[in-house]
Order: sequence, then C-alpha cells, then structure tokens
Amino acid sequence: MRHALATLAIFILATSSFALSPAAPARSKPVVIQEPLPVVPGTLEEMYSTADEVLEVEILSSTARAVGDPNKPFVRTFYTADVLRCRKGSQRKQVVFTQSAGDVEFPDHILHASGEPLKAGERYVVFLRLNELFGGRILVGERSGAFMIRNGRIEPQGFGKLADEQRNLTERSFGDELERLSKRSMRKN
Repeated sequence: MRHALATLAIFILATSSFALSPAAPARSKPVVIQEPLPVVPGTLEEMYSTADEVLEVEILSSTARAVGDPNKPFVRTFYTADVLRCRKGSQRKQVVFTQSAGDVEFPDHILHASGEPLKAGERYVVFLRLNELFGGRILVGERSGAFMIRNGRIEPQGFGKLADEQRNLTERSFGDELERLSKRSMRKN
C-alpha cells in the first residue's frame, strides 16, 4: 500500500508540474535567407575605378527594407550618413546608400540578408556605385566596399586579398593611396 501511495504521489506531482508549466511559445516564422554573391574587385585601384563615389562618412542611422519586385524582394539596409570628405564624385553634406544586410518581417516569413550591417556612429570610407533597383547607391562589392576608420587605422569590412592588403594600414597611408588613385584617374580622363 505504501508503495502504491508513493507511486501515486509521484504521478500527481509529475502531472501537476506539466499542468502548471507555461504554454509553449508560438511557432516562430520561417526565415528565408538571401546570400549575396557580390563581385568584389581584386585591388584598391579596381575598387576605386568601379566606384562612382568614394566618400569618408559617419553613419547616422540605418534601417532594413525590402526593395525591387514585390514578388521577389531583396533585403537592403539603408544608411544615412554625414559626408566628412569626398574623394571621388560630388561633394554633399549627406548621403544615403544601401547594403545587402538585415531582416524584413512579412506576414508569413522573415526575409534575412546575411550581410553584417555597418555600425551607426562609426566612420568609414565607402566605395559607392549607382543602382536604382537597390535604392540609389550601393556599396561596391557589398561589405567589401566599406573600410572602417578606428583609432587611426583601417579595418576592412570585407574579406579576401583586397581586405588583407588594407587591414591595419594607417588612415594617412590609406588616404595617400586614394589620393594617388584620384590623380591617376584624372590623367586617364
């Protein structure tokens, strides 16, 4: 009898803990991942010549939005940035540009672009190209077209040979190289 009561007590305790446990969270929406396959220039000279604009900026804000065909949209993070210095293109006070990065929630799924967004409040040299489908201006080679300036050093945001060559350069050395490319570009035109 004692054994039966002990078993019954264990059963009651076990089943009551299930009854008191919180309800399972609602199923989350499926995530559809977009993997950008950008063409990344192999050298800084190619990056410079491919760009319509080369700007030193400070990111003020960012927001992810869907652009393009509503039936097959692309996720883009839109950045608003103060222009600190123009190295190629038209001088202006602010610029808006985009990158494949971020999440956009739809009624039945979340669309995720796997790129790593740039950070608000940070300084970058960005290489931009015109692209109306993706919001006006885009980073050349997606993330590879952004070079963070931190503590007087260059931190490429992309990967590969070009990024490795520029990594940890001084801001001055990087700027001197951009100046040289600007002069070379002017002689060709």
